[in-house]
Amino acid sequence: MRRSVALATTQLNHSAALLEYRRINWRVETNHRIRWELEAFVRIAGEAGLPFVFHIQQYDNPNEGVIQLTAERSFTGVVDRKTTMTPVGLSHVDTPVVESGGEFVASQSAAGMVHFIAHPRRSDRGTPKRKELFLLGPLDPTEVTSNVVQRALYRYLLVLQSSSLVGSENSLSFAGRVRVRWIYFRDLRRRYELYRSLLALRNEWGKALVAGLIAVVVAFVAFYFTGSKI
Repeated sequence: MRRSVALATTQLNHSAALLEYRRINWRVETNHRIRWELEAFVRIAGEAGLPFVFHIQQYDNPNEGVIQLTAERSFTGVVDRKTTMTPVGLSHVDTPVVESGGEFVASQSAAGMVHFIAHPRRSDRGTPKRKELFLLGPLDPTEVTSNVVQRALYRYLLVLQSSSLVGSENSLSFAGRVRVRWIYFRDLRRRYELYRSLLALRNEWGKALVAGLIAVVVAFVAFYFTGSKI
């Protein structure tokens, strides 16, 4: 038992040191690298005339961090028309359809790992299949190079383009549409892995619960037939 406790202590201390290292790495280097790449993306998008206006927001606390690229709400050029009958004839009221969403999120979880997530654009005329998509991760902060951030941004741009009513898939090449399908497939697989992990935990909880119930039943039967306490 002494050896087991000593081994567990060593492992926990190592894990705690690794977690602290990841958090320090995020604060000192990784979050700055991500922000630089986002600022470069916003600048290039503006120079190219991309029809979206972006803003960068950053939220930090001692254990977690989030850097978010947000696309402003925009008009789609489509209107919803409501027609009513009045004493002088038909009256039309047109309401512009506004599109929102389209966030790119880079975050460090409480476990110290970095995830990249995209939120598709949405409007009254277009509801995304999923509210968020896993682009990359989990990654150790040391693995988040400039190339990794740029790869995540490229996938985000495809999600933005394919989910926007302004662009939709008509503006994507065949290769772009294939990549979008792959992003959704990877997201589905990632969610499946998380679900399996949660299911495994639930199964373990179930085993523990069943074992506890069996112990209670055995104790009850023993007490009933022997009249002694266990």
